Amino acid sequence: MIFSGFIFDIEGTLVDCVPHTLNSLQEALKMRGHAVSYETLQLCSGLDGDETLKLVTPSFKENERKQMLKDAGKYYEQTYLPLVRPFEGVRALFTAIKQAGGAIAFATDCKGAPLKVYRGSPASTTLSIISLAAMIFPRASPIPR
Repeated sequence: MIFSGFIFDIEGTLVDCVPHTLNSLQEALKMRGHAVSYETLQLCSGLDGDETLKLVTPSFKENERKQMLKDAGKYYEQTYLPLVRPFEGVRALFTAIKQAGGAIAFATDCKGAPLKVYRGSPASTTLSIISLAAMIFPRASPIPR
C-alpha cells in the first residue's frame, strides 16, 4: 500500500446526496420567487452554499443568503435526508483499506441531523457510513460530532 491512511469527506464522496442538496436549494429559491435551473445549480456544485447564492442571486444580501441556506437545509432534512444512500462500493473500499493495513479518517463540515443519520441514528434507515467504518476499523479516527 502506497498510503497508510485515507481521509474521506462524507457528503458527495461516501454518500450520494448532491442531487438532493441541489434540489433542496432549488426549492428554497423557488419558494422565495427565484427560479434557478437545476443545471445552473449543478454548475456551482462543490462551491460553498454562500458562494453559490452570490452567483445565482447576486442581489441577495448576506442575511438573505444565510436564511436561504437555512431554509434549504430544513427542506433537505425533511424531504431528502431519508432518501440519501451511500455510494455503491463503500463497504468494499473500507474493507480493502483495512486488509491492506490502512487507516481512515473523516473530514467534513457536516453537522446536525445529516451527521446523525450518517452516524446511524436509531431512526435512520440509511446505512451508517461512520458506523460501518467503526466496525471495520475499531480504532478509527475520532468520529466528527
